[in-house]
Amino acid sequence: MPRFAILLPPRFAHHFHILLILLSLTPGIIGCRQIIESTTQFTRQTTNIEAIAQQRQVGAKVYTEGTVANLAPFVGAGAYQLQDSTGTIWVFTTQPLPSIGQQMFIRGQVNYEQITVEGAPGLDIGDFYIQELERITDHG
Repeated sequence: MPRFAILLPPRFAHHFHILLILLSLTPGIIGCRQIIESTTQFTRQTTNIEAIAQQRQVGAKVYTEGTVANLAPFVGAGAYQLQDSTGTIWVFTTQPLPSIGQQMFIRGQVNYEQITVEGAPGLDIGDFYIQELERITDHG
């Protein structure tokens, strides 16, 4: 049975071994990336808008989706009202505002803005909102 050998000068042999190691790891790295991506997609459980207000978890990271119902542009930022079958919530963003009627799927952080009325101590008419962290376009 014939044997083949590649003879390399000593200064290249070390680099060749590193190249072989990297090439042997490449399928594993690609496979790990696919596992991470599929796990990430698996954990994207959408929270409906009504549940966001009911859970009252300020600071919680949520995935939610809905249709843009209203816009509020600000200097350097803006907000849009997201609506699903359970209700509406305002989403604050530093990205360009979407269009009214556009379907959105986002990851955001739940926050609460306290609004008090002068002359009515203890009365808070504030509301929950979402700070947009990511717009997800590969939802499907």
